[in-house]
Amino acid sequence: MLDWLFRQKRRRSPWWKLYPVRGRRLPYPPGKDDRADPRFGVGAAIRLKGKPALVRRVLQVEWHWIRREYCYIVETSATRFRPYWFAAHLEVEAEEVNPRPEGDR
Repeated sequence: MLDWLFRQKRRRSPWWKLYPVRGRRLPYPPGKDDRADPRFGVGAAIRLKGKPALVRRVLQVEWHWIRREYCYIVETSATRFRPYWFAAHLEVEAEEVNPRPEGDR
């Protein structure tokens, strides 16, 4: 009768915690071999792996001093901060492929 009181609430999974944390607390400048992923340049159409429903654009690429890798600032609805993701969080949006040439109608 009171089972509804003790029923576990379904919690939404924190998808951003699916990726391992790397790095140290000390700042580390980029080395000569550190380069941003060329697939995720400024203006590239991407999807977040954890939230693939929306196509977003990369606004800026920056070095993350603690994780020691490049991070990608992506357009979102956030107004007070600039959300960023790492290459492991992103996937390239497939380009539209026209199955029929223009002449075939």
